Amino acid sequence: MPAGARIEAAEIWGPYTLEYGYDRLYDAFCIADARAINPLYYSAEIVIFGDVLEHMPKTDAKEVLSTACFYANNILICNPVLHIGFEGPNGNPYDGHKVQNLWTRDEMDSLVQQMAVEHGFPFVSSYVGSVVGYCC
Repeated sequence: MPAGARIEAAEIWGPYTLEYGYDRLYDAFCIADARAINPLYYSAEIVIFGDVLEHMPKTDAKEVLSTACFYANNILICNPVLHIGFEGPNGNPYDGHKVQNLWTRDEMDSLVQQMAVEHGFPFVSSYVGSVVGYCC
């Protein structure tokens, strides 16, 4: 990692902080809903939405991405490519996958292209890999 770089993260479900040691993995960590992050307080070279957008309604996901465009120079989105339905483990009401919240590749490509035009991102690409799930 480059000198002076920091990794900051947010997690919506507080108990995961202890369970997964998030508070020890990052330079700064907060328990927050991505929909409530105020872009006036942040600036980032890259924002990674990994296992995030499929857990909220698509209208909320669009707003979260649009907001991130104000404080991030680059955005990386990692979404599942198929529906793997489950309810949130350990009582986590935010972690379940709902089929209506999943994006097709065409939907995500369209959204990302729209964000690129609206916010002036010069380069946008997408990739669909072969990994469809993971287990830890």
